[in-house]
Amino acid sequence: MSVSNDPLDAVVDVPDGVSRYDVVLVLIPALLLAGVAAAVVSSLAIAYGAALGAVPASGTVGYALFVDSPVESTAE
Repeated sequence: MSVSNDPLDAVVDVPDGVSRYDVVLVLIPALLLAGVAAAVVSSLAIAYGAALGAVPASGTVGYALFVDSPVESTAE
């Protein structure tokens, strides 16, 4: 039995059949929609709301690509 040392596992309780990348794929449109929803309920323009949601969504993509990339390590 392996023990994960991943700090995200302590923050997000993910079911066994769902991978970290599934969560990332759900977060991207959810963050964009949250920005648009914030613009709808406030006096912001929709374009500003979409841009507001795009900032954390692009950060999520950057995290998935560069910090925790889906490539297996080949350390020898």
